[in-house]
Amino acid sequence: MKAIIFDMDGVLIDSEPFWQQAEVDVFNRHGVPVTFEMAESTMGLRIDLVVEHWFKHYPCDASVAQLSREILDAVGELVAEQGQAMPGLFECLKRIQQLNVPIGLATSSPLPLAHTVIQRLGLESVFNAVLSAEKMQYGKPHPQVYQDCAEALGVSPLDCLAIEDSITGLISAKAARMKALAVPPEIFFNKSGYGIADLKLSRLDELTNTHLTELGFSV
Repeated sequence: MKAIIFDMDGVLIDSEPFWQQAEVDVFNRHGVPVTFEMAESTMGLRIDLVVEHWFKHYPCDASVAQLSREILDAVGELVAEQGQAMPGLFECLKRIQQLNVPIGLATSSPLPLAHTVIQRLGLESVFNAVLSAEKMQYGKPHPQVYQDCAEALGVSPLDCLAIEDSITGLISAKAARMKALAVPPEIFFNKSGYGIADLKLSRLDELTNTHLTELGFSV
């Protein structure tokens, strides 16, 4: 194993509640009755795909692009003002950096939001490649963003470990033929879809050298 690629929302930063709040607020403002539970069900999807999904059920006069932008703007403001690292992130990064392998970021969120997160958390020197699926033909669960991130790191997807919090993201990583570590939200920890992960932990700082060795890294 030669590289590690992180998802962003729900892995680096506790932003999933921001997405849910923004989606509920914006959709309801436009007459689309999305609830917090409904917003949870689309976790991991690119935002334009989320908007398209709910528009199929609830027609809306506004465009997909308009609602996507309103939601992204709201999330960006919340991240910049309130964003906090996921529990155990910095301990996990310290352990991973000792491996001396390249580290990537592969997110469904737009690059400007990714850079806001990186700056908010002080991670400017961590990532060797930062890729967004925003302008790719397909977002997660399609594997392209992971495949492209591996290429940017100069390694084969077969030699990468992806770290994800959502089933959608896990499907993306496994479709790219990567090994995958799942760190699900507590309320979804026992959901059957996480069974495709090679390893599942409750927190990032539970990752040990033994885990890394079992996943194929030289520790």
